[in-house]
Amino acid sequence: LSPAALADTAKDGTVHITGLIKQNACTVKTDSVEVTLQDEFASLFTAAGQTAGDKDFTIELENCDANVYSSVQARFEGTLDGTDATILKNEDDAENIGVQILDKSSTPMTFNDLQAWSAAVVLTEGVTELSMPFTARYISTAVPVKSGTVDATATFYLQYN
Repeated sequence: LSPAALADTAKDGTVHITGLIKQNACTVKTDSVEVTLQDEFASLFTAAGQTAGDKDFTIELENCDANVYSSVQARFEGTLDGTDATILKNEDDAENIGVQILDKSSTPMTFNDLQAWSAAVVLTEGVTELSMPFTARYISTAVPVKSGTVDATATFYLQYN
């Protein structure tokens, strides 16, 4: 006989599973945001870490319900330029230049960090649409900065509190 044929089965306990399906506090109005930074001269960047070309943008939310959650935050993921987790890598031909995203408190976002959430934007009862403000900008990573096109992409994730 096989060992399985000799095994004894008995009811030793149960597993009870519970959960809660919640309504989203908001939905993302458009899942893709295009930000075009203004043209800058390479000669403007005379040292690493210099910034220019600040351009405000928003992540637009709709169907918000302040009765579900009271605030929303965002975090971003993307390809880094070197070891500085606040600089997105330029994927095009300009050299020694990257891109930063700042939250509404002008703090550079840290990319690829599950704990690096933006400053909270409060959901208000009766207000169903919400704009989450951010700023994108160039940042030099070394000098000299070589002229060319800058192209960087970040994916955003939202957290409701």
